[in-house]
Amino acid sequence: MMLRTSLTPPSHGDLGELFSICQVLLRTVSGLPFDDLAGMPRSQLGGFLFPNGAALVAAVAEALSRRLDLFADLAARGDELRADQERADGWLFLRDCLQHFAQMASDTYLKVQSQAIQRAQRVLTQVKGAADLTADLDFHLDREMELLPALLMLQFYREGLVQMRD
Repeated sequence: MMLRTSLTPPSHGDLGELFSICQVLLRTVSGLPFDDLAGMPRSQLGGFLFPNGAALVAAVAEALSRRLDLFADLAARGDELRADQERADGWLFLRDCLQHFAQMASDTYLKVQSQAIQRAQRVLTQVKGAADLTADLDFHLDREMELLPALLMLQFYREGLVQMRD
């Protein structure tokens, strides 16, 4: 599986630390032997998984190792099965860690993006509300013209919500 090992840095804000962390992570994992399941249905492989699957591997590995004389005709060896399970456990651990980090990043994105949108909406509300208070109509029109793209985005978004609801 081809892993993208470089990122284009965000074009705004002071995100240098986050960008650096992503770059280090990508360089660190780029040498790992990831599998690409694009040509194979995940459900086909997942069909072999069951709650005590790792215990099954351990039990078979133990039996193969304990009585080599009984299983000499088999291609599988106990130490090989243990190594397979250790690799699976390692990938599971990596997946769990990355899912945890992804959830934390997702939650933080949700909070920060929501706060930024709320702040921008407060600006729009404040500018529209100030129109009633200002005697300088040209000043107010200039402000609204500058904010026109944002005002239209919000208006179209809200109209879309109404259409979806109806």
